[in-house]
Amino acid sequence: MRSNYIGKAFQAKTALNTAVVIMASAAFLSAAIYIFLKENISGGFPEALQTIRILRFSLPYAIGLSEAAAMSLFAMGIIVLELLMSHRLAGPLWKMEKTALRVAGGDLSFEVNLREKDEAGELAVQVNSMILGLREKVSGIREAYAVLDDCARRLKDASGAEQGAILSETHAAAGELSRRLELIRTSN
Repeated sequence: MRSNYIGKAFQAKTALNTAVVIMASAAFLSAAIYIFLKENISGGFPEALQTIRILRFSLPYAIGLSEAAAMSLFAMGIIVLELLMSHRLAGPLWKMEKTALRVAGGDLSFEVNLREKDEAGELAVQVNSMILGLREKVSGIREAYAVLDDCARRLKDASGAEQGAILSETHAAAGELSRRLELIRTSN
């Protein structure tokens, strides 16, 4: 089974952006050659021969100059494209790293918010789902603990007849706490 590590939509956008930069560079190169070499051949053979002699010396210079300009434009386009793409990838990854650190520190009071066009949008949805699941598990454990704590306090002051009912309630709360803890898989 083949795994895609980069989304097809992201690959298509990157390829399209690169193609646009290459086409713009080619158009700029063509325009530069045309503008630089714009010579009208008029008259007879001697004038045409003179124009050809001029072009013989200026054509390599014009091509070199326009190629340098096109390559500069192309390089700048690639740099801008890479900055945009890295921002769209690195920014969300940085947010995910900060999120992982907060979750590891026990903070489940937030959600990950990414821009609509960020490439890690699906990852953010899954991380938010994970945080919500952890919140629910922690909340259930706290509720079961609160019942156990209440039972322990009431058990201190209870008479012999009441102790049986409180112990039964304590046993049910301990079972619920155990069930909720079993929902959390660990390596042990």
